[in-house]
Amino acid sequence: MGKGFCALFKKDCRMLVSGKFFLMAIGFLVLYTAYVNLSYIRFMQMPPYNVYLYDPTGTQTEKSPLVQIVSSMEDMDTALLSDANGVGLDASSGDVRVVLYKGAEHVDLHRADYALSLLEPSASPAPEVTPITLGAARGLFSTPWMMTPAQARAAPASRQPHSRGRRA
Repeated sequence: MGKGFCALFKKDCRMLVSGKFFLMAIGFLVLYTAYVNLSYIRFMQMPPYNVYLYDPTGTQTEKSPLVQIVSSMEDMDTALLSDANGVGLDASSGDVRVVLYKGAEHVDLHRADYALSLLEPSASPAPEVTPITLGAARGLFSTPWMMTPAQARAAPASRQPHSRGRRA
């Protein structure tokens, strides 16, 4: 029985190696592995977003060393113009206001949460994000993927029940 199993196993292995599908599958596996190692892992090692804080009254005492202090709103605008992925935090009115470039909503919320986590380690609920456009707009425009039609369609008609089998 052992010899028969070995013979069948060798025959199966020879058929797999001689077939083009197996070689193509191995090739795609190698390409996918290279893609993951060269692009996705490199993306995960990107530096974090730059966070700029304008706090003229000094109300924000707890902040991470990753937060960069700016002396005026003009300095923060200049920093955000040169760094489209940066996040501005304006604490001049007492409450923290998040200043971002307009972009994809889920990315903006992620950047705002990241900036607020650096500012307040024992975070309270996040304030509302106020996207603004400074100078020339950068990035891609985001549009809804499906527009609401001007006139609604009629509801589908219900089908009449069918009887199955032959009638007597």
